[in-house]
Formats: sequence, structure tokens, C-alpha cells
Amino acid sequence: MDLLSQVEQPLCLECMRVVSEKFDREFEDINRDIKAYEACLERLEEESPSGLSEAEFLREKEKVEEEEKKLEAAIGEIEKQRMDVGHQLQELEQKSKNFEELEERFWHEFNDYRLQLATHQVEWDEINAAWGQACLLLHTMATHSGAKFSYP
Repeated sequence: MDLLSQVEQPLCLECMRVVSEKFDREFEDINRDIKAYEACLERLEEESPSGLSEAEFLREKEKVEEEEKKLEAAIGEIEKQRMDVGHQLQELEQKSKNFEELEERFWHEFNDYRLQLATHQVEWDEINAAWGQACLLLHTMATHSGAKFSYP
């Protein structure tokens, strides 16, 4: 009988033999699968249960839960540290901005003083007195710190 039609069609002996051999092979494959399944089932039944008992399972579960709590606490601590570092970074960025503004103001004032000095002529006596004060300061610092200078 054809699967697509309900009309019975006769098979020749050769076709019948081919179909019969095909069914025999499928039957043998299925029997091999059944035997393999039964062998696996017997092996599993023979093996002693290697699984955990309920008490052992509960102990293992308790250990895992404790470890999980420890890890969550560690994650919380790391998150707290990350937030602290973020806060410190924001403070550092603010300080950096403030420093840049102060530096800009300093150089602006410095340049203003230089412009004022350029318009004001300083006498040589005043310059010589400043050099004398600088040398006296250097001598005092060298004496106090015990530094020795060698003159070539």
C-alpha cells in the first residue's frame, strides 16, 4: 500500500525482498539498541550508589552557602572600596582643577610683576645689595648644614 494513496499496489518479489531486508536491518538495529540499553541499566543497578546521602548533601549545601555568604561579603567590601576610590578620584580631580587655577593665577601675577619691573629701573647699588644678601644666605645655610665647598 502506498503511503500517499489508499490504493493497494502489488509488489514484485524482488521489491518485496528489498523491503524485507530493510525491515530486518532496522529490526536488528533496534535489538542492538535494546541490548545496549539493558547492559547500561544492569551496570547502573550493580554499581553502588556513589551519590551523597541526604545528610552529606545537607552538609555540602551548608558549606556552599557559607562560601557564598563569604563571597558576597567580599564583593560588598570590594564595592565599598571601589566607591571610596571613586570618591577620592573625584576629590583629586577637584584639587587638580583648583591647583591649575592657582597656577594660572600665579603665572598671571608673576607676569604682571615682571611687566612692572620692566618699567621700573633698579639701581646697581640695590642689585649689588641683593646679591650680597643671597651670598650671605647661602653661606649661612652651608655653615648650618655642614656643607663644604671646594674652589678650583
